[in-house]
Amino acid sequence: MEKKIAPLPTLEPKKKPGLVVGKFRHYKDAQRLLDKIKKKHLPGFIRKEGKNYEVWVGPFATPQEAERAGKSLKTTLNLSPRQREYEVPVPK
Repeated sequence: MEKKIAPLPTLEPKKKPGLVVGKFRHYKDAQRLLDKIKKKHLPGFIRKEGKNYEVWVGPFATPQEAERAGKSLKTTLNLSPRQREYEVPVPK
């Protein structure tokens, strides 16, 4: 008797909470801020938006976790993070 294998579900991008902590015209300025964030042991990345480079911190498992990280960044690096969701890409 042959065993049928169920097809794998289609991978869909997931929305995760993150923090936008800066927007820069030059990549090197965005990288400088990202380096400071990584020294705080927080995940982060740079995303190009139009002509600007946005520095993001995240992804986080929950909005509450993002909020705690935002408060920490405000006190330690004097940043004003804005919480937003973004799509985490899936492998193809």
